[in-house]
Amino acid sequence: MSQIKDMLKLENVQVIDSAQDWEDAVRIAVTPLVKGGYVEERYIDGIITNAHELGPYFVLVPNLALLHARPEQGVIKKQLALTILRKGVVFK
Repeated sequence: MSQIKDMLKLENVQVIDSAQDWEDAVRIAVTPLVKGGYVEERYIDGIITNAHELGPYFVLVPNLALLHARPEQGVIKKQLALTILRKGVVFK
């Protein structure tokens, strides 16, 4: 259990009403990791670019996406973020 506690800091958990579109949702979801120094800003662009090229590979089941890009696309250190959108978005 302590591993989850180390990987998901309270400051990286957010509940928001909505996002303009799926790209905005990605930006919102990853911003706490950028602010915390866990990923570079370009990591957001990596997720969006990968989705345009490969499709929404990170959508695991309806209403659940595990956003990620390649480590070389801007990861500094391991960390998770959790974002809940009250009004969901459609990923392509």
